[in-house]
Amino acid sequence: MKKFPELLSGWRIPIRRVSNLVEARGPSRPRASYGTWALAIVVALALTGSMAKARRKKPRRAGLPARIHQLILKAYGLSLDEAKPTTDQIQALVLSHLDTWIQNRAPSFVEVRRELEREFGTLRYPFYDDCSAFSAPWKGGQILGAGYSVGWSEYDRVNVVALYQTMDHHTRRVAVTHFVPRTNLNYIVVSPDSAGNFRLFIWGTRPGKAEPRLTAILYAFDGQHLKPLWEKKDVYDGKLAVEGHRVILTSVNEAAYVNAVQQNTLPHRHEAFYELTSQGLKFESERDIPF
Repeated sequence: MKKFPELLSGWRIPIRRVSNLVEARGPSRPRASYGTWALAIVVALALTGSMAKARRKKPRRAGLPARIHQLILKAYGLSLDEAKPTTDQIQALVLSHLDTWIQNRAPSFVEVRRELEREFGTLRYPFYDDCSAFSAPWKGGQILGAGYSVGWSEYDRVNVVALYQTMDHHTRRVAVTHFVPRTNLNYIVVSPDSAGNFRLFIWGTRPGKAEPRLTAILYAFDGQHLKPLWEKKDVYDGKLAVEGHRVILTSVNEAAYVNAVQQNTLPHRHEAFYELTSQGLKFESERDIPF
């Protein structure tokens, strides 16, 4: 009997036949890499997800934002006067909600502005809103201002500003004004008058032929009524500044501006100085300054 090593030496492996068999089958095809398969799976999943989203219905708007959106659609193409019934309904909805939301809390003006922004959160072009707020101490409590502009064209917008008074963590609405239409809203709180009445400027600009036009109104609130004490409307390229008890109104004469442009020069700016008094503003002086 042959030993195991001798048996191994007698074996011959038919390598040539195997190689011939491989050659007869032809060249081997390259296999797909793991990366290729992974990419295909990712693409398939993405397509499946996008098709599912396309089939999914868009969620309906709900609640107060939806009602405001439905109302403002009615104002499209209308003038300010024609749209007044619609904007009055929007005001009633907005202030009613804000009254309920604010009554048992003492919010900051940032919280008030954000709550207003949530109410108008569904508006899309060509409809738009601009919400603003302010707060200031007064007689041991706070005066909160909540304002919004809502518009449906480049020029047509209405303004609403509501004043709230906070005392002992309870807040209630005390006044409402509409300022003027077609402008944005800005506020400057000034010191109370000698009777302790709360005072503030509400001012805004609207687009003009070449430069924006300023409107500013000084209001006083005595705890019951909000009344205007002084106003300037449609001031060409107007700017308002308050320095203590002094108010500075800067403007440009429109006719002088047009004439200067035609002569390739610059017009002078005009500065008017006023003093804050209990009755409103008292004119002090004026001057021209370089443009």
